[in-house]
Amino acid sequence: MSNLAINKITSFREPSLTVDKKVNSQSDFSSSFKQEVAQISNVVPQKNLMPTFSGQMKMPDGSVADIKPVHIQVYTHEESVKLLQESGISQAEAEEILRPKDLSQLVSKEQTPQEQKAYLMSQQVEAVARDADGNIVARIYKDGSLMCSDGLASSLSKCNSNAERIRLLEKQPNVIVSDYSKEKVTDFDLLKETVAHAKKQILLHPELRTTYEEAIKYQEKILAA
Repeated sequence: MSNLAINKITSFREPSLTVDKKVNSQSDFSSSFKQEVAQISNVVPQKNLMPTFSGQMKMPDGSVADIKPVHIQVYTHEESVKLLQESGISQAEAEEILRPKDLSQLVSKEQTPQEQKAYLMSQQVEAVARDADGNIVARIYKDGSLMCSDGLASSLSKCNSNAERIRLLEKQPNVIVSDYSKEKVTDFDLLKETVAHAKKQILLHPELRTTYEEAIKYQEKILAA
């Protein structure tokens, strides 16, 4: 049985990584932490100050460090507007930046089966690759994004077009590629197959019941929505 993790990739270029090469020993951490706290405490101007935590903190190496209070500068609305204007923007622009924002739409919530169905129906698939056991190991979408197993992510992410990705998948051993470029196939259309395959895996491997059962119930609600 194949047990491949599926990851959605929306960018085909591998991000560049910056590795912090600072020594990460516990003693260096303690020393650096004390120095940074002391520096911050010394440079903050003494106006409208709000003190923060002070006292003792247990460090990763088991030692105890004395923490001096770090002061946070607090500005009134008028002072904030003036500071922003000094940076070169107008008063109206400063007022807009400081205006309270409605963050309610940013609060995450669990999607209903109806909402998830609508989303799945919007995801049009161009090609699907399945392994010898019937597991879907890659989905290529018409919008240029893709979903694939960890083993295929590195090579597929370097391709510059869907056609190139399909050709690469066709060269993979024990992989069958279905081309849906001339059809309208969505993730919702493939959901019934996904549920059926998960149920089959439970029959073959009862120990996977707790892994799949809850997901299957939710997916069946989406199918019935």
